[in-house]
Amino acid sequence: MTRRKHEPRSQYGRRAAGWLGLAALLAAGATASDVPVPRAEEEVAERNGAASASLGDGRLIRVRLPLMGNADDHIKSAIERALDQLGKAPRQPGRRPILILELTPAGRQVGFGEGTDFERAVSLARYLTSQQLASVKTVAYIPRTIKGHGVLVALACEEIVMAPGAEIGEAGADEDDRRAVEPGIVSIYQQIAEARKTMPEALALSMLDRRQELLQVETDQGTEFVLGADLDALKQNHTIVSDVVLVPRGTLGSFTGREGREFGFVKLLASNSDELARGLALPMEAVIEDQSLVGDWRPVMLELDGPITPRAVGQLQTLIGSELKDRGVNWIGLRIDSSGGNLEHCLRLADTLAALDANEVRTVAYVPVEASGGAGLVALACNQLVMQPDAHVGGRGSIEFDRDTLDAAQVSIRDSLAPNAEKSWSLLAALVDPQLEVFEYRNTATGDVRYFAEAEALEQPDAGNWRQGPAVTTEGEPLRLSAKRADELGVAWRVVDNFDQLKQLYGFERDPRTAKPNWALELIEALASPALTVVLLVVGFLGIYIELHSPGVGIGGFIAAVAFMLFFWSKFLNATAGWL
Repeated sequence: MTRRKHEPRSQYGRRAAGWLGLAALLAAGATASDVPVPRAEEEVAERNGAASASLGDGRLIRVRLPLMGNADDHIKSAIERALDQLGKAPRQPGRRPILILELTPAGRQVGFGEGTDFERAVSLARYLTSQQLASVKTVAYIPRTIKGHGVLVALACEEIVMAPGAEIGEAGADEDDRRAVEPGIVSIYQQIAEARKTMPEALALSMLDRRQELLQVETDQGTEFVLGADLDALKQNHTIVSDVVLVPRGTLGSFTGREGREFGFVKLLASNSDELARGLALPMEAVIEDQSLVGDWRPVMLELDGPITPRAVGQLQTLIGSELKDRGVNWIGLRIDSSGGNLEHCLRLADTLAALDANEVRTVAYVPVEASGGAGLVALACNQLVMQPDAHVGGRGSIEFDRDTLDAAQVSIRDSLAPNAEKSWSLLAALVDPQLEVFEYRNTATGDVRYFAEAEALEQPDAGNWRQGPAVTTEGEPLRLSAKRADELGVAWRVVDNFDQLKQLYGFERDPRTAKPNWALELIEALASPALTVVLLVVGFLGIYIELHSPGVGIGGFIAAVAFMLFFWSKFLNATAGWL
């Protein structure tokens, strides 16, 4: 919503007085150079300063649904760090800082965040309604549809902001629909709804319990939302003018942002960060997730320099596995300076990175110079892409790909890489495919902007709402994105001048440790190399031959056993064979 800003009457008075004074001086014979005209820059600075002073302070924390394991503890820790930051910042008199919880389904999950553990949702909801958070105003921001017990977290906030087309509801989707919802669960929803009054209790219960019927009733006192079982009690105290069934018995309530605004429980409609910042009167940086709040990072850096070969892919896969298992890292940075390589090998490494659970480990691609060809797929497979100003991703790499290779890669990207990387498969495939045309598409219902090939646009559930805009790709060329262009398209998360700025984004006080192959990994790769593989097989069969032609158990059998053991052990550790 755009608000027109009116100048105070005193400014009009000062401006009129200025022009009257100017007229008087000119009438007296003064030249224009003698007149002290106010400088435009000073007026602009004055207005900008006043506008900045009117903005409040806030922090945004992204809550990925469903909540499972100890996700609630991680979110509480992030909130405590945000409270500490907000407590140290200057506060405007009579205005509390705003804490925004962006509730969004994890991209790799099928559905809309269903599957949240009820105990995790209750723990977080009670924390949000506790006295610990009285110093801030809590706002739930719902840019995409959410269902399941994650809805309880939104009810625990003081205000709800939604995208117009997003939905909130079906909280009971996580419950067994063959039996009644447990009274204890119903009681918790009633308590949270009563404590916050963000949403009428009847609306909240209609989303939880299929046995309830929700009605919108017009009485002599105004509009009320009541459950069907409570309608008779309402009639005893009020005159019923009309009633409309909003949620029939046997179904779960679900409401769009527009409906929520109409019913009064949604305070603001916002389709993107710009609208959210304007609506809440916050600076833009306050509605972007601060990575230093996300968690207690245990970081490690990996290096991808030069061509992407099977050896480089194998080393990185082994390092990622060992760092996660042995050191418990939760932040993996991949410094990429590569012109790509064989597309199959690039996709294998990209799939490894995209398959990592974003709730457990954050992957960040750092591109200081280039990630061309298939290396661009590796960069975009990470959760976040950080580039230096002169860097680029995509475009022609060191290897030209034939049509059959590109067609096979497109299938792999569409079916595997894109869903896990939470990105448009068209945009990923265009980095290596010069024939794929990608366009800007705008959703007429929600205002969202995405980048699709025509085939992917037609695959969207609401395909009729997407309108094609200008082309993003250049005909006959794979998509090559400069840092500036990647930032404009939302492909790059940040553009930094150097590595020190990258560290500041995540709150690192010193350089993350760089993991490199150790002697054991080098030995495994040497044993698994084609040359030594042939030597081990020859020695093994020669040992068997000697053993078969010698009486008893001799040196031949021992040599054969050692050779075959080294052969299979190296293949297993090099991730090219399993136990079978």
